[in-house]
Amino acid sequence: MKKRTLVVLLLVFHTSLFSQSPASIEELIPKLQSANDSEKIDLYGHISFLYMSRDRFDSAIYYMNLSLPISQKLGDPKKIGNAYNNLGTIYRMSGENERAMENLVKALTIFEKNNFNKQSSKALGNISYIYTQQQNYNEAVKTLLQAAQKSEAANDTLTLIDLHSTIAQNYQYLKNLPEARNYIQKGETLINTLRRRRFAEPMDSVKFNYAVSSLKKVSAGIYTDAGDFNAAIRMLKEELDDSKTYNIAGINKIEIYTGLGDNYFQTGRYDSALAYTDRALELLREDSIPDAYKNIYSLRAKIFSGMNRFREAYEAYVLFKNVSDSINSEKITKSISEIQAKYETEKKNQQIADLHKEKKTQRMIIGLSVGALVITLGLFLLALRSRKLQQKLFRQKEELIIKEKEIEKNALEQRMTELEQMALRAQMNPHFIFNSLNSVQHFMMNNDAEGVNKYLGTFAHLVRQTLNNSGKPLIPLDEEIRYLDTYLSLERMKSNNQFEYSISVQNDIDTSGIFIPGMILQPFVENSIRHGVAHKENKDGLIRIAISRNGRLICQIDDNGVGRQKASEIKTNTADTGYRSQGMEITMHRIEAINKLYNSSISVQFTDRTDDRDNATGTIVKIELPTNLE
Repeated sequence: MKKRTLVVLLLVFHTSLFSQSPASIEELIPKLQSANDSEKIDLYGHISFLYMSRDRFDSAIYYMNLSLPISQKLGDPKKIGNAYNNLGTIYRMSGENERAMENLVKALTIFEKNNFNKQSSKALGNISYIYTQQQNYNEAVKTLLQAAQKSEAANDTLTLIDLHSTIAQNYQYLKNLPEARNYIQKGETLINTLRRRRFAEPMDSVKFNYAVSSLKKVSAGIYTDAGDFNAAIRMLKEELDDSKTYNIAGINKIEIYTGLGDNYFQTGRYDSALAYTDRALELLREDSIPDAYKNIYSLRAKIFSGMNRFREAYEAYVLFKNVSDSINSEKITKSISEIQAKYETEKKNQQIADLHKEKKTQRMIIGLSVGALVITLGLFLLALRSRKLQQKLFRQKEELIIKEKEIEKNALEQRMTELEQMALRAQMNPHFIFNSLNSVQHFMMNNDAEGVNKYLGTFAHLVRQTLNNSGKPLIPLDEEIRYLDTYLSLERMKSNNQFEYSISVQNDIDTSGIFIPGMILQPFVENSIRHGVAHKENKDGLIRIAISRNGRLICQIDDNGVGRQKASEIKTNTADTGYRSQGMEITMHRIEAINKLYNSSISVQFTDRTDDRDNATGTIVKIELPTNLE
């Protein structure tokens, strides 16, 4: 849950800059015409913040950039630094870390030079987030500790609480739980101090509530890492209540939902875990954040796996891997380290300059250092320029993949439903029913009451099995075997015992534990009867069905009929021919759709049997299916 830090830093480093009473963009823009330079800076900042809160980052950047030249004209270093800091945070929020770092370093340099401790703390905190995002937690802690020193010097207790939360969080990522708890306790101590003071002096209650909320969230993460999942769930639900009470940002709720999903998963309550990740994804449709997507997809892969929904688990893992590959870049991590090194070098060189202004040699060192810094920054921007495009392409690609998968899945499921209905109609078609009634009539004309009862009982059983199996995408293998036995028994009676049949199953196959598409084998058996043994002149037809397993499930249908070539030469009535071809066509389309929907590989192989003189002696159909269709 690495995105947690985002909420903390956003609140600390932006709401304080735009603390005016809420106003719409439409209300603020007309005020620019009559505003002086100082008022324009505030208005541009406020408008930028409103656009950023709506995830309109391009507009937010545009208006913040408008404030920068005015600040430079006024020569106010604090306003100039704030503009760079705000630009850095907006770029960071939009995923453009290279441009974020560029602006944040400019802001920090100005703040350090002018001893603006409070503002320096904000810039350092924003820089630390980029380290956290790149999983460089040691560097993040180092930067955050510098920020905490600045906040203490500025007596900025609210910011210090947030920094303690963020430090604790990074120690949590480092698996250093004692230090994480230490900084949580420091934050709680400061909160208790502020609670005693808030009635005695004015305080930003919104920011205070955020500070309390953030601390709870980090505490929940520590509980999770310590294995106390129920305590983490209680803490996160308190945090969720706080988010509703104080209208906390959507990203914060995303993290809470993800955390609840993780802890419910750890306790084996998969349905609840999945439900909370669903809520998180709903919010992410409004705010595409790669880090959050990565965490949720990773968690959903584990949840689906625990629920034995392996196809969905695999799909979630693929999405996780795509996001992870996009975020984790060695080049970016290295470049960001270079930026930090640049800042440290610049700070040291500035100290030298302050101490030895009169010495030409020192001026030369400073000049060279500045040149080196410019070159380093240029190389950094050049190396990372592709990152912006990569992230945009990733967002588009990820959204497209999801939409395409959803569309494809829906289309396949609809096609499967249509094909299953067609298969049902093909099986229970008027031709089949009329032939069955003719068989009943034949038994009755021969006064064969026993034959009538047996046939009608078998027919009724077949109809029930057909209707039951047609409503299920997958059925146990033993049900399909019973269905084939009923169908063959009925067809044998209809043909006046013109053929015999057998069904054998390999001893070690658990027919109740293997699931296959319903009525997938019956059309091939029907083909063996109508195109094979039905055309034999004598009543010695034989159909043997053998089911075995060799990694995959193998269903072999072997008949001693006239063979495929001879059958195609025999002229039958048009209706019967149409019926037969339709049944096989539907079945082959079903197999194609099943292979796509379940990412499986059902295969069908026809082999003509011949004797020593190359005369046809029957047909073998071999159907291979996976044993783990889900």
